[in-house]
Amino acid sequence: NSRVDVLGSANTDYVSLVLAQGDHLGSARTNIIFKNNTINAPKSNRVGLLVGQGNFPRNHWYNISSENDSIYAKSHGIGMIMGIINNAGWGNNDGLIFEDVSVQNGFISISENPDQVGMLFGRYENSVSPSNQAESEDDSIYNWNRISATGTITTELDSTNNRGYNVGGLAGYMQHGKKFKNIYSQVVIDLTSQTQSQQSIGGIFGYHNISSHHIIRHGYFAGEIKLNSSVTHEKVGALIGGLQNGGDSAGTKYDGLFYNGEINNTLSALGERESEFALSTVESKTTEEMKNISTYLSVGWDFIEETDNGISDDWSIDNSSFSDNLNKGYPYFDNESFSDSTLIRLPVRILPNTDIRARTTVASVTFTAIVPEGGATNITATSLDTNIVDVEVTNTQTQDSITTALLTFTYKGAVGTENSTQIKIEASNANRPDGKLILNYYQDQTSPSITTSFEVDNKFRIGAESGENLKIKIKADEPIASGLINLNGWGIDITDNIEIDSLNNKIGYYILDVPSNSVLTEGMTSISMEITDLAGNYNTSTASVVLANSRVPTNGEIESVAHFTWLIDTGYDGSSAVLTQDIDLQGITFYPMSYIKAYNDNNTNFGSSEAKLNLDGGGFKISNLFIDSSSYDFPFTSLVGRSSSSTHIRNINFDNAHVISENSYTAILVSSVYNGNFHDITIENSRVDVLGSANTDYVSL
Repeated sequence: NSRVDVLGSANTDYVSLVLAQGDHLGSARTNIIFKNNTINAPKSNRVGLLVGQGNFPRNHWYNISSENDSIYAKSHGIGMIMGIINNAGWGNNDGLIFEDVSVQNGFISISENPDQVGMLFGRYENSVSPSNQAESEDDSIYNWNRISATGTITTELDSTNNRGYNVGGLAGYMQHGKKFKNIYSQVVIDLTSQTQSQQSIGGIFGYHNISSHHIIRHGYFAGEIKLNSSVTHEKVGALIGGLQNGGDSAGTKYDGLFYNGEINNTLSALGERESEFALSTVESKTTEEMKNISTYLSVGWDFIEETDNGISDDWSIDNSSFSDNLNKGYPYFDNESFSDSTLIRLPVRILPNTDIRARTTVASVTFTAIVPEGGATNITATSLDTNIVDVEVTNTQTQDSITTALLTFTYKGAVGTENSTQIKIEASNANRPDGKLILNYYQDQTSPSITTSFEVDNKFRIGAESGENLKIKIKADEPIASGLINLNGWGIDITDNIEIDSLNNKIGYYILDVPSNSVLTEGMTSISMEITDLAGNYNTSTASVVLANSRVPTNGEIESVAHFTWLIDTGYDGSSAVLTQDIDLQGITFYPMSYIKAYNDNNTNFGSSEAKLNLDGGGFKISNLFIDSSSYDFPFTSLVGRSSSSTHIRNINFDNAHVISENSYTAILVSSVYNGNFHDITIENSRVDVLGSANTDYVSL
């Protein structure tokens, strides 16, 4: 119930209820509540309730809400929470994380031509690179989680220049956004008073300049974009208006996103995009479909009262009230102030809810529909492309709360070919809302691709010693159905099954309790694996790991291969080391020290990590060093990787070294260094291979 008035004819920028402008906002911000406030500053830019303009904010900001607040401002950098964010996450490995941030019934009125205006943030510029995190789906690396806005953004007519740019329901201008999940906007963007063409207008983001491994996962827009129909507008989308590729778009994907196409019937999801990337379930829905819980459950949204899609319980919905449904009947977050967990009705549960993979022309899967209240359930299935596969439902049987049916899939393509489409499975029962699944069907003839790595206590390793629990981690490029592993060497002879990760079935692992050896102080253990995918295709792979009674050198003296592996995967802090004999690394795959350090420090910005190596080779030789980063896309591939100025390597010879990469900054010893010290080094019979189609710079031996 407070207000700020900025009156007069002069322009006055940086306006806020709390902080007009701030730099290096590093501490966590939490439990901030705004309600019934007004900022009246019609000649001001850079306006926000919490911060007008924030430079270099970082760490975790959560539990921030605005309810029934209003802003009257000029044009540029206007947002209910923050007007402008510059260099978000600078100086912090995890970047800037917003969690549980909401604006309810906000009102923003712009007096001139709008540019970078959003209900939460006007401009949001991220400074943290999101590379090397394509497979990470844990909450800790999402910049936004559970973010929402409702209300209205509108403008007053300016007769001289009223072309608007970069207006969005959540953020007007997003620069290098990283990862977002669980977001929604019901904002009405009303620019009908603007008589000129508008550009980059979107229900979520007006403009988004993306970079690699950018993800938007689980969100919707149920507001409305209103524009003057007498002129043509550019880059207007129900979700994002203008989408520009500001770098490599590898790993970028949009998953489980919806918008109300009945309201926004002239718009597509994306107004314009420069590059192709994965759009997994980005769809227009009717109002009825947008208020149907099965629409969201079918693509993995995590609701309360169910566990098939996870246990975070992010979402809820009021699908039981006869009128005046909470949040207008659309999904909302369970921790929002108006939430009522008693109003959700779960639909018929359908299992399994996993993709269908087959390598034969005809494949059958039994599906189960569960209704605790009992009664007969009707199960139907539809192929979304009958030119690829037909589906038939037979043998439907009901007993108590369980109904089963056999679904038979007949591939229509030639034997040995591959293709994919989607299958819609629905189950109706009088006692529950209809259940629905949309599953991918793959005719799969390809063997899974496999990579192997090693960990001890969640730390990346190249070797291990007696008494440690060595996790052998197997990653596949598709779900694993089963796996077999064999370990042989250094007194070990084991054949066993691989355990599949319960949260990510593309990962399997085996835990080895490293024994001691009374005969050999160290040795190589060979590992062979056979992995089978869900379609029945299999592949084999081999790896090697150095095991020892102890890997830790005495007084920094590197006397063995095991000592050298310790130096690389644990001694990356620059501790002084000296080689006391020739070392042959044949059969071992090494990783850059700065990559290992980033992994072990939980640094999601892998490219920023720096390692130190202080090694006196004593005139000895290291043979057969091998590094291959092509499977994990690291930008500084070499023995040290990206190095600090403390690196000092001298009096050493390298023979038959081989480094493979698909990136710039590739070398044998160091990729990038400022003021390091290197002398008396010989490299012979060695090679560096930089593969791939991308332009690469900074390559050397």
